[in-house]
Amino acid sequence: MDTNVVQLLGHMPGIICNRQGVVQQGVDTLDWMKLLKMRTPSEIVEPKQWVRVCKGMYKGDIGFVISMESWGAEVLLIPHLQSDDVALAPSSKQK
Repeated sequence: MDTNVVQLLGHMPGIICNRQGVVQQGVDTLDWMKLLKMRTPSEIVEPKQWVRVCKGMYKGDIGFVISMESWGAEVLLIPHLQSDDVALAPSSKQK
């Protein structure tokens, strides 16, 4: 990297720097193709759009994007119920 790139990276938020300069770390060869296809979240998701959560505790849940922030997206979730968790006992009351 030339000096102009190093200076620019030193002023960017999220770039780790120490006294020696910008901290560099190699990328695993298995991740090279993923980096070529990387997109920012703002290109993928827009406000007022329905989405499905792909990872984490809410995987598979449907949500509505309220806003995009620098830290991620604010989403209203519609959690799904699993039939294993809900015990449906027959009601003793007559209709």
